[in-house]
Amino acid sequence: MREAAIYARVSSNEQANKDISIPAQLEKLHEYASKNNIMVVKKYIDDGISGKSTEKREQFLKMIAEAKQDPKPFDTIIYHKNDRMFRNMYDAVVYKKLLREDRNIDLICISQDIDTNTPHGMFAERMMDAVAEYYSANLAEEVMKGMNQQAKKGVALGEPPYGYSIDRETGKYKVYEPEAEVLKYVFQQYIKGNSLREIGVDLRANGVNLFGDSALLKVSKAIDNKGKHNDQKISWAPKTVRNTLSNEVYIGNYIWNDTQIENNHPAIIDKDQFELVQELLKRNKKSKKNASKDYLLKGLVTCIECEGNLSQLTQRYKPVGADKEQITRKLRCTRHVRFKDCYPNYWSMEEVEQGLVSYLKEIIRDKVDISTLQINKSNNNDFVKELNRLEKKYKNFDSRFDKQMQAFEAGVIDLEQLQGYKKRLKEEKEEIEDRIAELEETINNTSTDHEGFKQQINRLIHTLENDDTPLNKKKNILIQAITEVQLSKRQDLMRIIFKF
Repeated sequence: MREAAIYARVSSNEQANKDISIPAQLEKLHEYASKNNIMVVKKYIDDGISGKSTEKREQFLKMIAEAKQDPKPFDTIIYHKNDRMFRNMYDAVVYKKLLREDRNIDLICISQDIDTNTPHGMFAERMMDAVAEYYSANLAEEVMKGMNQQAKKGVALGEPPYGYSIDRETGKYKVYEPEAEVLKYVFQQYIKGNSLREIGVDLRANGVNLFGDSALLKVSKAIDNKGKHNDQKISWAPKTVRNTLSNEVYIGNYIWNDTQIENNHPAIIDKDQFELVQELLKRNKKSKKNASKDYLLKGLVTCIECEGNLSQLTQRYKPVGADKEQITRKLRCTRHVRFKDCYPNYWSMEEVEQGLVSYLKEIIRDKVDISTLQINKSNNNDFVKELNRLEKKYKNFDSRFDKQMQAFEAGVIDLEQLQGYKKRLKEEKEEIEDRIAELEETINNTSTDHEGFKQQINRLIHTLENDDTPLNKKKNILIQAITEVQLSKRQDLMRIIFKF
C-alpha cells in the first residue's frame, strides 16, 4: 500500500469559498486516498497563505524538507488542484523535478488527473502551471486595483495603526482610546523636551501603571480577519518613537501608496501640536549631529540686512597675565562668511540671550504694548490653504457654466436642466463667497488673547532662567513661543517675531 502525504492550502481571499475551503479539500483528498488504497501518513496545511510564492508557506516547506529525509516518510503527495500546490512556473518546475526525479515521489492532483509520463501529459501539466501563474498574477493585479479604489474612499485596508480601530459602518479609522491616550502622552513628552530614548525608557518603566497593557501592546483590530496580525508588543525603541511622532495618520490624514486624503478620519493629535513636533524633530536631528556646537538660539537668529542666518563663532584667547584660556561666543552673519555680500553683524551671544530675557520680562510687566508686537498665529496655515483652494474653485465657476451652455446648444441637455444647473451653481458660488470672506477676516484679524500670550511668555522666562533645565528642553519651549530673532548691529536693533 502506498503511503501518502496530503497537502491543502487556501489564501485569505478565498476563505469564504466553500468549494476550496480547507475542510472541503481534506474531505476530497481523504476520499480519493480511501478509494485508491492509499494510506495517509502525513498532513500539511497552509491556511490563509497566498500561493504566489513558496517562501511564506511554512507547511509546504516543511513537507519538502521531510521529503528529502532518508528514509523518506511518504512516497506520494496528494493535492486537490494544481494551483493549490503551485502558482509560479519556476516553483512548479523546480519542486516537481526534486520530488519526482530526485526523490521518486509521485504527485497526484485529484481534480486534474494527467498522465505526466506521456508528451501530451507533460505539455498539459506545463500549460496548467502557466495558467495558474497567470491567474495568480492577474488576481494580484485585480486585488491591488480593488484596494486602490477603496483607498481613494479613505477606507481602512487591513490592520489599523496603533491608536485606531475600524468603524464597521464607514470602514474608516476611528479612535481607540486606550492607545490614543498613550500617543497623546508621547507627543506631550517630546514637546516638553524629553528625547526619543527617554520617552521609550519612561513608557517601558511606567507605561503599564499609567495606561494599562495598551502602553506596551498593540491589539489587533482588523475586521473579519482581513489583514489581521497577531497582537504585537511595543518596545518603544527610539526609531519607533520617531516614526510615531512623524505619522500623519494621527492628524486625520490617510496615506496609502499614492493616495493621500486630508481630514479623512478623527484626529488624535492637534495639527498645531503635530507641526511643532515636526519642527522639533528636524531641529533636534541637526543638533544631535553637532552636539558640541549646539546653543539656545541655534536656527532662530537672522540678519535684518540680508535676511540670512546668524551662526555661532567660538573664539579662544588667553588674556595677558592669565593662567587659563577664556572662550567668547559670538553670533555673525553667515552670508558675510560665505559670500562677503553682507557685513559681519557681530553680536555677543551673552548680550543677545540676556537681552531676549529682559525684553520678555518687559512684556510681563506691561511695559510693552502687546498689540504692537509681531505675533504669528500658529493655526493660520490651515486657513490660508483653504482660502487658496476656494479661490481657485471660485475662478472656475464661469468655465463650468460655459460647458453646460455648450451641452445645451448641442442638444445634450434641455433648457430646464440648464436653468436648474445655473441655480445650483449660483447657490454654491454664494456659499464660497461667504466662506472666503470669513477666512479673510480670520486671517487678517490681529487680535490676540493678551493674558494667554503673557502666560506663555512667563513659562518661557521660567524655563530659560532655570539652571537645572537641559538645553534641549529650553530650546523646545523657546521654539513654541518664538519664530525668529532678527538682529542688526548697524541699527543696534533686536526684533522678535513671536508665535501664539
